[in-house]
Amino acid sequence: VGDLPANAYAMRINREGANPTPSNLAFRGNLWADTAGSMSDFSDTLPGDVGSVTLARNGYWNAGNPLPNDAGDVVNIGNDGSRIIADPALPSPTGLMPPWWDMQLGEFRGGYANIREAFVGLVELYGRPDANGAGIDAGDPAQMPATDILNEPRDAAPDLGATEATSIALIFADGFENSARRR
Repeated sequence: VGDLPANAYAMRINREGANPTPSNLAFRGNLWADTAGSMSDFSDTLPGDVGSVTLARNGYWNAGNPLPNDAGDVVNIGNDGSRIIADPALPSPTGLMPPWWDMQLGEFRGGYANIREAFVGLVELYGRPDANGAGIDAGDPAQMPATDILNEPRDAAPDLGATEATSIALIFADGFENSARRR
């Protein structure tokens, strides 16, 4: 998530020197969301630099602006035949305070005591989609990891992206406790 007006918004797959050509790469169940709408190039992947790449069941959002396509790149959003193009409602990282260590305060910026707290804080602030966001329950259970980035279990209908969006708001989204979403 973020405003990254640069080449290779999502990935740059390349081969240097005499290294073997990467192949059998798969990107499944991800969310790529530019909340500022400045995504201008999805990847930088030239034909001779990769053997095979699979994009399957990922979410893409460019704040309502057209998604990029570069005929010179091997990897484009259009390669994902089961793509979801809609707003995942991830928070904008505008105002993000990078959690650099502040020696005088003895903590990471943002008030985090250790790097784990900083990591979890950033995931919670910017990586958890809204209950109504695209990608909720849209992952392929056979292709999604059993746990999310915070090592929380995914449910039977996993969400796209790094986190399972379970929260108090989702548990009580319909005014009643939703046991399918309760942990």
